[in-house]
Amino acid sequence: MINIPKSWKGNYIIDDFSDGSIGISFIGKSKLSKNYSEESKKSMGLPMFYIGSESCVKKLEFIDSVQKIGAVKKIKFYYYTSTDYPLGALKPEFGSVSEKEKKLAEADYLKSQEMSKDIEKILKSFKAIK
Repeated sequence: MINIPKSWKGNYIIDDFSDGSIGISFIGKSKLSKNYSEESKKSMGLPMFYIGSESCVKKLEFIDSVQKIGAVKKIKFYYYTSTDYPLGALKPEFGSVSEKEKKLAEADYLKSQEMSKDIEKILKSFKAIK
């Protein structure tokens, strides 16, 4: 379990993956931040970070910033990010979008950066569910 700040309300999605890991993604007001999937017919958001077990992390190739955050019943859990920077898609210089969408994306980028400052506190809140 992790504690997500109340200030994040409405701006994140938590995905549970079949390998037991979770992903926390940013979602804002811009179309870019929603990252809509035609396949699943839902907004996927832009990945901020992941938490997975040691066995999950060992199977992954393209990850960065790996750090142990705790253990539950002798299973070690890690924080990690992807090697690319999905939130960078919100920077105003990317994409050929309308001025309105650029402004929304820029505001979303600033919000995502503000939220990123809370990640260390979130990771420190990691604990087993009783």
